[in-house]
Amino acid sequence: MIWSSTQHYATYQAELLIITDKKQYQQKDIAEISEFLCAMVLSGCGLSDHTN
Repeated sequence: MIWSSTQHYATYQAELLIITDKKQYQQKDIAEISEFLCAMVLSGCGLSDHTN
């Protein structure tokens, strides 16, 4: 799950940037992607991120 989720963003980076009309990921995008993936993996394990 972790590999496939992160690989998606790496493999389809060009397509995702075209869809979002960006030339590259911004720091905000990276933070949002990271938070989403962490929350998804943790919730799959029955855990939550209490740092936010």
